[in-house]
Amino acid sequence: MRRAGDAVGRSPSTGSGQASGRPREPRRRLSLGARRPAAPALPASSPSPSRFRFLRPARLARGWRAAACLPAAALALLLGAGTAQAQTVGFSSATVDGLKVTVTLTGNRSGCPALQAWTIDIDGTDFKPGSLRCETSSVLLWLPDKTTRNGVTHSTPSSAQTYKVSYDKTKAAHRFATGVVIGSVLTIGTTEVASFTDQPVSNPNPGPAYSPPGPAPPQVPWLTVGATVNGKTLTVQLPRLLDETSVPAGGAFRVG
Repeated sequence: MRRAGDAVGRSPSTGSGQASGRPREPRRRLSLGARRPAAPALPASSPSPSRFRFLRPARLARGWRAAACLPAAALALLLGAGTAQAQTVGFSSATVDGLKVTVTLTGNRSGCPALQAWTIDIDGTDFKPGSLRCETSSVLLWLPDKTTRNGVTHSTPSSAQTYKVSYDKTKAAHRFATGVVIGSVLTIGTTEVASFTDQPVSNPNPGPAYSPPGPAPPQVPWLTVGATVNGKTLTVQLPRLLDETSVPAGGAFRVG
């Protein structure tokens, strides 16, 4: 028999709030905002979460971008190395010793250019070599003993201030009017040496600066200045000195 005031389904003795035969769900607290569920507890043997910071999405994205840049950087380095190699094939250095200029190349050469392909600048004045010889990895150029400049023949300077050397690939093979061709282009390996201009020449023994001679004085006509007679001797005076090694024959003169 139930008394008034007893709740249905509750035990009058305990008041534990359990329905008959079914446990009651725990009461939920009212929250004003969504709360992030707590991370599950890790076993004591598991590593600390701080060790996995490198696995964060932002760091992974940066890592992928860095990895993507590596092939492009490697390709740029290879292209740069190829360009530098292409630019250094050919001329390496040059030195002068008196009338000889030695041009050293970057490797063993094949081909030997003609004299017309070379120019040696001495203190701003161009000279052409008189002879050359091609060595294993160099070319030896010799200046002539005498040089004609402005109509005046003088000694080629064996020492000056500044020397430069130039090579014209287009003139390496010289064809004479008879059809004979001498010389060939310089080649190192399978690469033809490109033309180069005004490459510096080491000058261990510099001398006075070279200045080319001025123009030759105008030639005075061979007119007689005067003549005198003394018995059978006729003396003719001329405006310039004669070459004593060249005596004209007597038949070259006529006396009227």
